[in-house]
Parts: sequence; C-alpha cells; structure tokens
Amino acid sequence: MNVPLWVWVVTILAVIGLFALDLILVDRRPHAVGVLESARWVVFYVVAAVLFGVGMGVFSTGAKAKEFFAGYLTEYSLSVDNLFVFIVVFRYFGVAGENQHRVLFLGILGGGGREHYRIDEAEVDDVDGDLGIVATLQRA
Repeated sequence: MNVPLWVWVVTILAVIGLFALDLILVDRRPHAVGVLESARWVVFYVVAAVLFGVGMGVFSTGAKAKEFFAGYLTEYSLSVDNLFVFIVVFRYFGVAGENQHRVLFLGILGGGGREHYRIDEAEVDDVDGDLGIVATLQRA
C-alpha cells in the first residue's frame, strides 16, 4: 500500500490533536465525568473513527477501509469488558471520580509504548506447585 507522506503527517497530527483536545477540554478541570458528557465524547470519537474510515476508502482502497471498520468494530466491542476492569481497579485503589480521566489518559499514553516492546510470558512452577507467570520485556 503506497500512502503519500502528507497523509501520514496529517494522520499523526490529527491523533496528537485529539490527545491535546482531550487534555484541554476534559483534563484541565478535573471532575467526575457524568453519563451525558461520556455519551457526547463517545459520539465524537465514533464520528472521528467513521471519518478516518472514509478517508481510508478515499486515499487507499475500499478493501482497506472495510478492514479498518471490521477491526474498529471488533476492538470497540472488546473494549466494553475493560470498563468493568476499570471500575474494579478504581474502587480497589480508591481513585476519586475527578482523577479517573487523568489515570485513564496516562494509561493510554503509556500503552503506546507497547508498540516498541514485546511481552513474553513463560510458565514457571512455584515452590508450592502453583503455576506462575513471569513476563519479560524484550525490544521488538
């Protein structure tokens, strides 16, 4: 797939712009995010994903756009279970509602580092016979 350099530059700047927008509009005044505000942000980001997918169709092929939408819908549906994990973790550590957005945002930024590292898991028998998992970071 031959994508012009300017398309990559615009895409990267748009992602950086979305992060900046999120920091400026939501994180500048820490507050507990309500249902209505959450719904607005969901609609905003879904529209952004649809526009990106349409752009994939325009600047690439229809097949690549279909692949993007299939992947987006799959990842979106799989991310719902993360909400329950967030609730459990936030309650366990006592993260106040006004700090939850910042914690999630930093987690997203930190997760970007996973592209540069691969996590290998090795099975290790514990002294008691329990199965333990050891994760090592290796440069990809």
